[in-house]
Amino acid sequence: MRPWARVVIVVGALTAMAGGVQAVPALPPVQPASLVRAAEMLAVPLPAPMQIMQVRAQTGDLNASCMVRQILASKAEGGIDPKLAFLKPQLSKEPFNGYKSFKLLAENELTLSGGNPQSLALVTRQTLGLAYKEKLSVAGGKTRMRMQMTLSSGDKKVLDTLYAIDEGGTLLQAGQKYQDGTFVLAITCKTK
Repeated sequence: MRPWARVVIVVGALTAMAGGVQAVPALPPVQPASLVRAAEMLAVPLPAPMQIMQVRAQTGDLNASCMVRQILASKAEGGIDPKLAFLKPQLSKEPFNGYKSFKLLAENELTLSGGNPQSLALVTRQTLGLAYKEKLSVAGGKTRMRMQMTLSSGDKKVLDTLYAIDEGGTLLQAGQKYQDGTFVLAITCKTK
């Protein structure tokens, strides 16, 4: 087998596994560096996750402004609150398309700096913790933000996660029952 053919098969196998599909039989391990070099020599575009370049910012440079919207998603008629119109494309798709109304309960701005978490009391009596942890630069000049989000009920953390999102993108977090529907957090952050 030609060395370049093996690389293409390995790349295909990795892509298929990421999608949850079992692919080609196992091949001998390939060092990631040689995979990248071989792919570059063949002019094969790398998958998006490999194109992210980490930009280490000093903690003092990690400043962001985040809008946190607390939303009630319900199966009762009512449509989308006009203040949430910008989210209509996301709210019209799975897993939200089963709801018939989205009502804005509260809107708060958090200022994040130095990688330190800021807290916000939610209408659900939980506490949201949000921190801007790292600036990532993607090929093409796009900025992505690595964020940490926690949800706590009293002293108990019910969620502690890291996520990366395009600057200005909105993360929707949902699942908790609230009133006659489901509580949804919509978090939009931009660097300062």
